[in-house]
Amino acid sequence: MNKITIICVMSVVMVFFIIKGSIAGPEDNVAKRNAVLKHADKIKDQYKGNDSNGIWMNKFIEKVDGESLSDEEWSRAISILVVDSQKGKFKQGGSDLGFVQDEQTVDILVTALKDKNRIGREFAVDTLTWRTVNNIRNKYAKEIREELGPRPELREEMFLFAKCGLTSLQKRELLTWNDVPAPVRALCGDLNAENKLIFEFKESDDYFEKAKLSRQLAYIGTHACVVALIDGLQSSTILETPYETCSIRIEIIESLGIIYNEEKIFTTDAKILKSNSDEVFDQRCGLNDYIKEVDHWVLNKFGHSAWNSDNVWFKRVKNVPIVNL
Repeated sequence: MNKITIICVMSVVMVFFIIKGSIAGPEDNVAKRNAVLKHADKIKDQYKGNDSNGIWMNKFIEKVDGESLSDEEWSRAISILVVDSQKGKFKQGGSDLGFVQDEQTVDILVTALKDKNRIGREFAVDTLTWRTVNNIRNKYAKEIREELGPRPELREEMFLFAKCGLTSLQKRELLTWNDVPAPVRALCGDLNAENKLIFEFKESDDYFEKAKLSRQLAYIGTHACVVALIDGLQSSTILETPYETCSIRIEIIESLGIIYNEEKIFTTDAKILKSNSDEVFDQRCGLNDYIKEVDHWVLNKFGHSAWNSDNVWFKRVKNVPIVNL
């Protein structure tokens, strides 16, 4: 075979793969395509309306089977599915928990763990770790571990991996790895790591540090961590801004939702609470009723009141004078 013939053959092969790639899409998107197609009928059924998301998603479904799709299109489609799943769109009688709550979306997110696109993979990891109801993530624990591999290297992937039904042997092995984050170590049975995080949470007066630590304790989710979070509802830590004063109670209540995904007071109500002033929350949900409901829940679970004062508040808006220029 002469040089010209070789060049021609190579050119034909390159064109073939270019055409094949443009039709089938990147190799790592095949699993996502198959997952979307598996749930296509249900997805189309949920997007019958003429709103912008409905129109866009129906066009996306039509393109999935054969056409080349960009990373941006995949990101938009999965983001729409995640947001609507968090609102309960795909679950009969579902409500806005702020957590993915249906298997079809989790199934698609698990396949997105294959992504060579870093942003898509990171989004899937974060959503499955922090914003998915625990019982459904548990159903897909084996598949998630298989996608992440036996030894995830990235910090956030370790958080997800450890949440996926590891055996005692797997937990002990994980504790031998280098650079394992303290919350992951605690989840895998390192009591020193757990006690240190609880101590730091209790001692911290910094709003942002305490909020981060409350989230980490919720991730661990042991009885001792839950007790520390409940006790934290009596903390005086606040955040002052030019426009409002926020109590750390808001962050702690939201963190409790990571553990108690289906408790309305820590999910649906907590979202409204965090996004609004006490005055607005009172108009929408009834502030005093909510305070009593949380107190009743804590009393039933832990035998004591949630609060150490009759003056319980969450977010106070400041009266900022209007300056005429």
